[in-house]
Amino acid sequence: MLPEITAMIELQRRWDAVLHGRAEIASARAVIAAEEKSAVSASQAHTAREKELSAAKAELKSKEIDLLETEALLTKLEAKSYEALSKRELKAVETETEAAKQKKGSLEESIIALMDSIASQETALASSAGELSSKVASMKEKSATMKERIARFESIIAENEALFKTGLETLTPKTKSRFGKMVTSSDGKGIVQVEGEHCGGCRFNIPFDIRREASQGRELISCPHCGKYIYAPDGQ
Repeated sequence: MLPEITAMIELQRRWDAVLHGRAEIASARAVIAAEEKSAVSASQAHTAREKELSAAKAELKSKEIDLLETEALLTKLEAKSYEALSKRELKAVETETEAAKQKKGSLEESIIALMDSIASQETALASSAGELSSKVASMKEKSATMKERIARFESIIAENEALFKTGLETLTPKTKSRFGKMVTSSDGKGIVQVEGEHCGGCRFNIPFDIRREASQGRELISCPHCGKYIYAPDGQ
């Protein structure tokens, strides 16, 4: 097999390692982003529950104050009813008293409902606090793992890019230019193995005479369909 073919096979192996490393880094960064998004979402949900609980407690306090004022009014009205000087005045006091009693009843119902709601919200808040803590812990753990993975693949990429760059200089100018353009194409392949009767790159059915020439390895052979360099094991 021509030394240049052997060199391109090794270069392709190095470039495949670079592309694999880039894909792994992209995947690791996606995991980090997803974990951060999940933690932010949990934090926002927890903050929303805290605000809801705070608003409910403020409303409860306001209604409790209103209830105390209504009870004080009822006490005054009761005293006022004994001091009424006429039926008309007494009727007015009774009407005001009835309205105050209805308000008191409504306030008491609202307060009971709010207390139940607050109890439920406090339970939900405790649950969301646990969920937030779990999400943050997961984010930190997975982010640390993914950052280690990124660092490892960055090292692999750097090593293989350096070896690829050095090896590329051993090719003839014409082959170097063409091979370099193909490996930087969308699929990253400059040379592929013939797989049975097909091009390992585009799956084109390669004619027998071209496959034979590729298996002999005496000259550079390209796929007649995709143009990639091809090679084949002896005897294929």
